[in-house]
Amino acid sequence: MKLYEKDSYLTTLKTTITQQGTDEYGNFVSLKDSIIYPGGGGQPADRAWIQAIPVTKIQKNENDVRYYLKEAPNNLPQQVDIQIDWAQRFDLMQQHTGQHILARVCEDLFQVRISKEQITLTDSFFEIDTK
Repeated sequence: MKLYEKDSYLTTLKTTITQQGTDEYGNFVSLKDSIIYPGGGGQPADRAWIQAIPVTKIQKNENDVRYYLKEAPNNLPQQVDIQIDWAQRFDLMQQHTGQHILARVCEDLFQVRISKEQITLTDSFFEIDTK
């Protein structure tokens, strides 16, 4: 379950590993539930840890989300603790809200639309469609 969609203020969670293995990107686990935002819509993924091991990459596909770990997941228990970097999450949430506010100002005051939005870990920008 994508708990990051239901409550963006959750910072820790205990959940179950549903799959683990290795593929072309490295060592991964898939989880029953997650609070780790995998990225998308112009916003980066959360920085997170599973059982105190850093998550280095997140790969979404149709059936699940794979969380790639800095270390091999061989000795992980079936139930694991997840933690996200709250400071980073909150910063990105504020940037996201700010972009919505600025987009509305551009539309209402200047009759222009935002054609592209992007948030990174170091900056935030959007492009205005002047047509």
